[in-house]
Amino acid sequence: MDGSPPVNELCSIQVAGNFTLPWNAAHANVERLVGHTKAKDSIPVRSLLEAGATVTLSSDWDVSSPNPFIGMFHAVNRGAQSVDLKVAKNFV
Repeated sequence: MDGSPPVNELCSIQVAGNFTLPWNAAHANVERLVGHTKAKDSIPVRSLLEAGATVTLSSDWDVSSPNPFIGMFHAVNRGAQSVDLKVAKNFV
């Protein structure tokens, strides 16, 4: 997903991308709905950070935990879209 138009556009208009990563933990459901190619980068946190975008993490507290460590866990355990723990700590 690096360098794709949505990534470049988000950087150019200086809008922060806000993501609830635990939702993406149900990857099998996402993959079933949109296919493998789109699902693997469905929340492109690393691509956005590398492109210079501002990224924040949040929780949908009424349906997922507001615990920031759960979001950090998902940020560092996402395969190609994983970020370094030092980066994930900045999301808190």
